[in-house]
Amino acid sequence: MKRCLCLGLVLVSTSAFAEPQIVTIPTQGWHLVVEAPPLTSSESTTVGGRFSYTGADGNSGITFSIHTEDARGGSHKECRDEYWKRTQASPYIIKGSAELFETPALLGVTYRSEGEYKGKRFALVNSHGYFVKNGKCVDLHVSQIPYSPEGIEAVERIVRTSKILQ
Repeated sequence: MKRCLCLGLVLVSTSAFAEPQIVTIPTQGWHLVVEAPPLTSSESTTVGGRFSYTGADGNSGITFSIHTEDARGGSHKECRDEYWKRTQASPYIIKGSAELFETPALLGVTYRSEGEYKGKRFALVNSHGYFVKNGKCVDLHVSQIPYSPEGIEAVERIVRTSKILQ
Protein backbone atom coordinates (compact mmCIF):
# COMPACT_ATOMS: atom_id res chain seq x y z
CA MET A 1 0.00 0.00 0.00
CA LYS A 2 2.84 2.39 0.85
CA ARG A 3 4.46 1.74 -2.55
CA CYS A 4 1.23 2.52 -4.33
CA LEU A 5 0.80 5.78 -2.42
CA CYS A 6 4.40 6.82 -3.08
CA LEU A 7 4.10 6.01 -6.77
CA GLY A 8 0.89 8.03 -6.94
CA LEU A 9 2.61 11.02 -5.36
CA VAL A 10 5.53 10.76 -7.77
CA LEU A 11 3.15 10.72 -10.74
CA VAL A 12 1.37 13.91 -9.65
CA SER A 13 2.44 16.57 -12.13
CA THR A 14 3.47 20.09 -11.25
CA SER A 15 0.21 21.31 -12.73
CA ALA A 16 -1.58 19.76 -9.74
CA PHE A 17 0.16 22.37 -7.62
CA ALA A 18 -0.73 25.19 -9.98
CA GLU A 19 -3.22 27.81 -8.96
CA PRO A 20 -4.90 30.57 -10.93
CA GLN A 21 -2.84 33.75 -11.09
CA ILE A 22 -5.16 36.57 -12.14
CA VAL A 23 -3.47 39.64 -13.59
CA THR A 24 -5.61 42.72 -14.20
CA ILE A 25 -4.54 44.72 -17.23
CA PRO A 26 -4.96 48.37 -16.12
CA THR A 27 -7.46 50.57 -17.98
CA GLN A 28 -8.24 47.74 -20.42
CA GLY A 29 -11.20 46.10 -18.68
CA TRP A 30 -9.87 42.55 -18.86
CA HIS A 31 -7.76 40.07 -16.90
CA LEU A 32 -5.40 37.28 -17.85
CA VAL A 33 -5.69 34.05 -15.86
CA VAL A 34 -2.54 31.92 -15.82
CA GLU A 35 -2.40 28.50 -14.11
CA ALA A 36 1.05 28.64 -12.52
CA PRO A 37 2.71 27.53 -9.28
CA PRO A 38 2.10 29.82 -6.29
CA LEU A 39 4.19 32.96 -6.74
CA THR A 40 6.91 33.95 -4.31
CA SER A 41 7.32 37.40 -5.91
CA SER A 42 5.60 39.68 -8.40
CA GLU A 43 5.71 43.26 -9.66
CA SER A 44 3.98 45.36 -12.28
CA THR A 45 4.53 48.70 -13.99
CA THR A 46 2.50 50.91 -16.29
CA VAL A 47 4.24 53.56 -18.39
CA GLY A 48 2.25 55.40 -21.02
CA GLY A 49 0.30 52.80 -22.99
CA ARG A 50 2.57 49.93 -21.93
CA PHE A 51 1.98 47.48 -19.10
CA SER A 52 4.44 44.92 -17.71
CA TYR A 53 3.93 42.26 -15.07
CA THR A 54 6.39 39.66 -13.78
CA GLY A 55 5.64 36.88 -11.34
CA ALA A 56 8.02 34.16 -10.17
CA ASP A 57 8.09 31.02 -8.09
CA GLY A 58 11.55 30.41 -6.67
CA ASN A 59 10.72 26.80 -5.79
CA SER A 60 9.81 25.57 -9.28
CA GLY A 61 11.98 28.03 -11.23
CA ILE A 62 8.89 29.20 -13.16
CA THR A 63 8.69 32.87 -14.11
CA PHE A 64 5.92 34.42 -16.15
CA SER A 65 5.60 37.89 -17.54
CA ILE A 66 2.99 39.82 -19.45
CA HIS A 67 3.87 42.77 -21.66
CA THR A 68 1.37 44.90 -23.56
CA GLU A 69 1.87 47.71 -26.00
CA ASP A 70 -0.16 49.35 -28.73
CA ALA A 71 -0.66 46.89 -31.57
CA ARG A 72 0.77 47.96 -34.91
CA GLY A 73 -1.63 45.59 -36.64
CA GLY A 74 -4.85 43.98 -35.57
CA SER A 75 -4.08 40.27 -35.84
CA HIS A 76 -2.49 37.74 -33.51
CA LYS A 77 -0.07 36.88 -36.33
CA GLU A 78 1.12 40.48 -36.67
CA CYS A 79 1.58 40.64 -32.90
CA ARG A 80 3.57 37.37 -32.81
CA ASP A 81 5.66 38.38 -35.82
CA GLU A 82 6.62 41.69 -34.18
CA TYR A 83 7.54 40.30 -30.74
CA TRP A 84 9.09 37.08 -32.05
CA LYS A 85 11.33 39.10 -34.39
CA ARG A 86 12.71 40.93 -31.35
CA THR A 87 13.08 37.74 -29.31
CA GLN A 88 14.92 35.91 -32.10
CA ALA A 89 17.64 38.58 -31.96
CA SER A 90 18.79 37.10 -28.63
CA PRO A 91 22.13 35.30 -28.96
CA TYR A 92 21.03 32.87 -26.22
CA ILE A 93 18.30 31.10 -28.23
CA ILE A 94 19.31 27.63 -29.37
CA LYS A 95 18.85 27.77 -33.12
CA GLY A 96 16.41 25.17 -34.40
CA SER A 97 14.74 24.67 -31.02
CA ALA A 98 11.72 26.90 -31.71
CA GLU A 99 8.34 25.26 -32.25
CA LEU A 100 5.26 27.27 -33.17
CA PHE A 101 1.79 26.37 -31.88
CA GLU A 102 -1.71 27.79 -31.99
CA THR A 103 -4.74 27.78 -29.69
CA PRO A 104 -8.13 29.43 -30.27
CA ALA A 105 -6.96 32.37 -28.09
CA LEU A 106 -3.33 32.92 -29.14
CA LEU A 107 -0.34 32.07 -31.29
CA GLY A 108 2.66 30.66 -29.48
CA VAL A 109 6.25 29.57 -29.69
CA THR A 110 8.35 27.39 -27.38
CA TYR A 111 12.16 27.30 -27.47
CA ARG A 112 15.30 26.65 -25.44
CA SER A 113 18.01 29.10 -24.54
CA GLU A 114 21.36 28.84 -22.84
CA GLY A 115 24.37 30.96 -22.19
CA GLU A 116 26.36 32.66 -19.48
CA TYR A 117 25.22 35.42 -17.14
CA LYS A 118 27.52 37.07 -14.60
CA GLY A 119 30.00 34.25 -15.05
CA LYS A 120 27.48 31.42 -14.54
CA ARG A 121 26.10 29.05 -17.17
CA PHE A 122 22.33 28.79 -17.55
CA ALA A 123 19.89 26.73 -19.58
CA LEU A 124 16.17 27.33 -19.65
CA VAL A 125 13.00 26.68 -21.59
CA ASN A 126 10.68 29.47 -22.76
CA SER A 127 7.17 29.65 -24.14
CA HIS A 128 5.35 32.74 -25.42
CA GLY A 129 1.72 33.33 -26.24
CA TYR A 130 0.91 36.31 -28.46
CA PHE A 131 -2.50 37.86 -29.03
CA VAL A 132 -4.23 41.19 -29.64
CA LYS A 133 -6.85 42.45 -27.20
CA ASN A 134 -8.49 45.90 -27.24
CA GLY A 135 -5.84 47.31 -29.56
CA LYS A 136 -2.95 45.97 -27.45
CA CYS A 137 -0.38 43.43 -28.58
CA VAL A 138 0.14 41.07 -25.64
CA ASP A 139 3.19 38.86 -25.00
CA LEU A 140 2.72 36.22 -22.29
CA HIS A 141 6.15 34.73 -21.56
CA VAL A 142 6.71 31.72 -19.31
CA SER A 143 10.15 30.28 -18.57
CA GLN A 144 11.68 27.68 -16.29
CA ILE A 145 15.24 27.40 -15.08
CA PRO A 146 17.04 25.03 -14.99
CA TYR A 147 16.13 23.39 -18.28
CA SER A 148 14.52 19.96 -18.24
CA PRO A 149 12.52 18.03 -20.85
CA GLU A 150 9.55 18.12 -18.45
CA GLY A 151 9.93 21.89 -18.27
CA ILE A 152 9.15 22.20 -21.97
CA GLU A 153 5.73 20.65 -21.40
CA ALA A 154 5.15 22.62 -18.19
CA VAL A 155 5.80 26.10 -19.61
CA GLU A 156 3.93 25.45 -22.84
CA ARG A 157 0.95 24.07 -20.87
CA ILE A 158 0.83 27.28 -18.81
CA VAL A 159 0.71 29.39 -21.98
CA ARG A 160 -1.77 27.10 -23.76
CA THR A 161 -4.22 27.10 -20.83
CA SER A 162 -4.15 30.86 -20.14
CA LYS A 163 -7.55 32.54 -20.34
CA ILE A 164 -8.81 36.05 -20.95
CA LEU A 165 -11.61 37.24 -18.66
CA GLN A 166 -13.70 40.33 -19.31
